[in-house]
Amino acid sequence: MAKKKKAEEAVEEEVIDTPPVEPTPVPTPEEPKHTDGKQCRGCALYVGDRRCSAYPIIPMEVYNGKQTHDAIRPDQRGDALFTPFADK
Repeated sequence: MAKKKKAEEAVEEEVIDTPPVEPTPVPTPEEPKHTDGKQCRGCALYVGDRRCSAYPIIPMEVYNGKQTHDAIRPDQRGDALFTPFADK
């Protein structure tokens, strides 16, 4: 038993007294930076005021750049897609 007690004492002696450390905050996922309609304003089919030939009101996920409009979406009118001005 004496050996076991000495081993416990040895471990206690090795402990270094350090000041408490604040935990590092875990970053929360951020929303993508809004493009404020950059894709839409660069489209030849954009009418303005968040409207285009495919949408009476462009969905925010498309307008703010979270999603692109390079494929036909089930919520749009017709088959219009993002069309850069040079392609019109």
